[in-house]
Amino acid sequence: MKWSHYILVLTALLVVESSLGQSNLVFNSLDSLLQYAASKSLSIKNGDMEWEKAAKGKLAAALSIPDISGNLLSAQFTHNTKLPVSVFPGEVFGGDPGTFVEVPTGVKYSSALNSNLDIKLLNLTGWENLKLAQINTDLAQSSRSLTVETLEKNLADNYYNIVNVQEQIDNSHKNIAIADTLLQITQRRYNEGITRQQDLDDARANYLTSLENENQLRFLLEQYYLSLKKLCDIPADNELVITHQYDDAIYKMEEPRVGTLAVAHAQLQEHLAGANYKNAGLAFVPSLSFQLSNTFNQFNNDLKKFGGDWINSNYIGLKLNVPIPSSNTIANRLSAKYDLQLAKNNTEQIKLQATAERSILKNNYDKAFSQWNANKQIASLRQTSYRKHQQLYEEGLVALDATIASYTNMVNAEYSLISSATSVALTKAKIIINNKVRN
Repeated sequence: MKWSHYILVLTALLVVESSLGQSNLVFNSLDSLLQYAASKSLSIKNGDMEWEKAAKGKLAAALSIPDISGNLLSAQFTHNTKLPVSVFPGEVFGGDPGTFVEVPTGVKYSSALNSNLDIKLLNLTGWENLKLAQINTDLAQSSRSLTVETLEKNLADNYYNIVNVQEQIDNSHKNIAIADTLLQITQRRYNEGITRQQDLDDARANYLTSLENENQLRFLLEQYYLSLKKLCDIPADNELVITHQYDDAIYKMEEPRVGTLAVAHAQLQEHLAGANYKNAGLAFVPSLSFQLSNTFNQFNNDLKKFGGDWINSNYIGLKLNVPIPSSNTIANRLSAKYDLQLAKNNTEQIKLQATAERSILKNNYDKAFSQWNANKQIASLRQTSYRKHQQLYEEGLVALDATIASYTNMVNAEYSLISSATSVALTKAKIIINNKVRN
């Protein structure tokens, strides 16, 4: 086999491998896109991890209530290279009164084994930390739900931007054909000597403008697709296709409800601030602990005699700790107090915003529906008007500039109709997202 054949085979294999590595993602509705994002979005996965982290923190908080500490076994061997010296009265050793004798004390070698245990019997801070951990777990779940809701709203915006541009591109095919027909009519009239060169240039410019409008729409569509991939964490080499079909359901109003998710999240933050305030106050409360210690010691002056008798000592008891307020604990208490008041104010504000958001959603849908209804009638009138203008122009009864103006009015009216229909669908989708009951 020739080298050129090897190269062709290798190239074919690389192409096949590349095609297999890519996957086409086709979505025919917003719901299908949202379901995909729920399973693939890294933002949502991060929210799941934050919840798991908070759940583990709750377990740790439960274990911190007794706050068990100590050592199962602590071993120590000491070689006193120079023994400490103590001073004794001289008369004890037969000396003169008022004199002192320096006497080395201790032994050269010592070994120790120790086990100790400390269990808090009264630990109000530990119980409050458990409540804080539970609130943090609920907050992590609430934050995840807010992340999902925000992502769904952003996806809805991007999805219907794509739908809108695709509809406009489809409509532009028809308009390009109409512009081409107008150009052909003008060319024929020019060839017959009926019209001017300026009219032919204007007709050609109108046709080229229609072509470029479609090109610009395709660039815009590509930008929206890239944005959608970014939102969904879709690899750049994956092909993404939206094949949306409108139905009459988008023109049936769904009553928006007052959103509870943001309010619930604000209330959890308020509860957290309240628990932190209470916890800061517990820094002044005494704690009571049970203590246990068991020790074995061995002393030798000769390392060779290591392994002699072990002396045992042990104790059990209670330890009461009464803290002295410091500047930090006082400052933390004051800070927590203001944080609690700020959280309460924030909750009230979120409640007001949620009520206002419901009215905004309803008003946006009514506005979009009214605009769509008017644009539908206007587009029909503009289409009829252009057909008449084209016929009259072909018969030489109206000027080209009036016909092009009528064409432009028709194109703009059709684009407005498409955009208003998309706006109706988007506003209804946002109402549905707002009304979802989330865990």
